[in-house]
Amino acid sequence: MPFIVIQPEQGSCVIGTLNNQSAMFIIPSFQRPYVWGTKEIDDLRHDMKAAAAGHGYHYLSAIHLLSLNNGNHDHLDQFVQPANSTLANALQNGQLNAANGGLIDRYAVVDGQQRLTTLFLLAHKYYARRQVIDPEENYRRYLEVRVINNNQLYSYPKLIQYPLEDHLFMMQIVERIWNPTAP
Repeated sequence: MPFIVIQPEQGSCVIGTLNNQSAMFIIPSFQRPYVWGTKEIDDLRHDMKAAAAGHGYHYLSAIHLLSLNNGNHDHLDQFVQPANSTLANALQNGQLNAANGGLIDRYAVVDGQQRLTTLFLLAHKYYARRQVIDPEENYRRYLEVRVINNNQLYSYPKLIQYPLEDHLFMMQIVERIWNPTAP
C-alpha cells in the first residue's frame, strides 16, 4: 500500500490538497478522536500568521496518507465505518467520480489527523467569512467533494471522520461556522 507524505516545507501543498476537488481524506476508526483545544489551535494560527507575515515559518510536521486508490480500496473496511450508505457503497466499490468526471483519490490519514482536521475547520471559517463578502459565490464547494454516482450529484465533506459520532460532531461545528445563529 503506497504512502504519500506531505512534508512540512510543502505548506502550500496542504492548502492545495484541501482545495483539490478530486481528493477525499478518511480518518480511520483506529485514530484517536479529535482532541485539540483552544491552546493548540491558537498556537497553529499564531505560527501561521507569523509565517505569512514573513517572520519565519510554521513547522507543520509531515502528514502521512495511505492511498486507498488503485485496488487498495479492499483494505478500506479495516479503517472505516462509512456513515452514509451511498458513500459507503461508492467507497467500497471504488466508483467515486468527481463532478469534473475524474476519479476521487481516497486517502486514509495515518498521521496528522489533528492538524488536518484543524486546517479543515479553519478553512471552513475562512470561506464562510468570504461568503459574507461575496454571497453569490458558493465557497463551501472548495471543501467538499462533489460526486457523480448513478447520474446524481452528491456533495460530501472532503474530510470524513470516524467513528460516526466524531463525524457528526465535526459536521455540527461546520454547520455552526456557516450558520452562527443555528441552535
